Amino acid sequence: MRHFFVLIFIVGSVSVSANDPIPPKKESSIIGVWVNDYDHAVMEFKKEGDTFVGILIKPAKGHELDKNGNPRKNEKLITGLKYENGIYVNGELYIPILDKYMKCDIKPIHKDLFEQYIHFGFLKKTVTWSRVKK
Repeated sequence: MRHFFVLIFIVGSVSVSANDPIPPKKESSIIGVWVNDYDHAVMEFKKEGDTFVGILIKPAKGHELDKNGNPRKNEKLITGLKYENGIYVNGELYIPILDKYMKCDIKPIHKDLFEQYIHFGFLKKTVTWSRVKK
C-alpha cells in the first residue's frame, strides 16, 4: 500500500512540473513575429537599447484605421519590456481605441508561445501569442 502512495506522489509531481512554463534560456527569445489568439493581430518584437518593443505589423480585423482614418501599420504599441528571471516585465501597451497606456508583462510558455498580461488597475487580461513560422 505504501508503494501505491509513493507512485501517486511521483506521478502527481511529474504532471505538475510538466505544466510549469519553461523560461527562455536567452533574453532574445522573444525577438520575431507573433500572432495573438484574441483578435489575430500580428506584432514583431525587437530589442531597442536594453528593452524590448512590439511593433504592429498587421492590425486586428476592424482596427485597420487609426482615429484619423489612416491605415495602421508599423506602430510601436509595446515599449519598455525588460527581461528578468525568464519573463519580460514593466512594459507599456498602447491601446489606440482607448488612447491609453496599460502596464503589460510577458511570460513565455515555451519557445513558440507566450502569454501577455495586460493590467487594468486591479484587473488583468491574458492574451496568448504564437510565433509566426517562416
